[in-house]
Amino acid sequence: MNTPSKFLTGEESYSAYGIYNISSPLVAAPPSEKRVGLTAYHVLSTAPYMHKNFDKPYELGDFELITARLSAMAWRKYNGEIYLVTDETGEEYIRSLGIENDWNGIIPILDLYNGGIDPGRFWASGKILALGELRAPCTIIDLDLIVWKPLDLSDTALAVMHIEHIDAMVYPNPEIFILSKNYNFNPQWDFSVEPLNTAFLY
Repeated sequence: MNTPSKFLTGEESYSAYGIYNISSPLVAAPPSEKRVGLTAYHVLSTAPYMHKNFDKPYELGDFELITARLSAMAWRKYNGEIYLVTDETGEEYIRSLGIENDWNGIIPILDLYNGGIDPGRFWASGKILALGELRAPCTIIDLDLIVWKPLDLSDTALAVMHIEHIDAMVYPNPEIFILSKNYNFNPQWDFSVEPLNTAFLY
C-alpha cells in the first residue's frame, strides 16, 4: 500500500520527473515544535530567462506551464495553500494568461531582493532569495514537482528532495571563484559536505 511517508524515505516518488529521495532519515523536530499544516511556495524568477533572451517577452514552454499549474492544483487538493513567489515580470505573465487563481496568491518580491546575483550563473538563486523572506515552517517546491498525496511533516524539522553527490560541473571547487579582495570563505566551512537538492524543501 502506498503511503506519503514512502516519498520521504525514497521508496516512492511523486515528482513529475521521477527523482527519488536518496537522503538519510529526516531531521526530527523537537517535541515542543510539532507542526501541523503545510503552506507551500512556488518560486518563479524570470531573471535567468530575461538574461539570455533580453529582446523577447517572457514565457514558459507549454509543458512547463501545464506542469506548474498541475503542481499548484495538486498541492492545494492534498496539502493546503500554495503561493507563487515571483518578480514583476512573472506576475504580469501569469495574470496575462488568466491563471493567477491556480495559486492562493502571488507574492511579487523578487525584484526587490535580487542582491546583485548574476542570474546567468546562479539561475536557481530565486529560491534562496525567496526563502530569506518567508516565515518557517514552510515548503518550497519546484514548479515541475507534483505531490499527489497528503504529506505529514508534523514531526519534521527539515526535509529535502535528496542529497546530491558533488560534481565539479555543478558544484565547482571554491578555488575557481574570483573573489573580492575584501572577501574570504569562512574557514569553518566544509566543502566536502554533500549538497541538498531543494526541488522539495521543508
